[in-house]
Amino acid sequence: MIGLIAGIPDGYKVKSEEDVTIAGSSTAFTTIPADCIAAFCRAGKEGVIRVTSSGNTPTASKGFPVLQYETFLVESPLGVAQFRAIREGSTSVTLSVLYLEKGLP
Repeated sequence: MIGLIAGIPDGYKVKSEEDVTIAGSSTAFTTIPADCIAAFCRAGKEGVIRVTSSGNTPTASKGFPVLQYETFLVESPLGVAQFRAIREGSTSVTLSVLYLEKGLP
């Protein structure tokens, strides 16, 4: 499940982080740590991306749209494992990812 959100919800703490370049082909998270239960993400300034966490492949016109600087949460280990994103335009977008585990910050 993917939902727009303003910040990291209570009950989660950051396990690790990475920046993922979202280009013209479907891209997954690249370094998912063990025990990751969710991912808090922020789209970069470069453009709009489309995302899925269902195992389906997004296209430039199909998937959940995420605008520049919007943040969203990918919930569940399965959702994180099945996450895919693609850019909408011709410019690659940096997606900043915080991998989360249960616990207090």
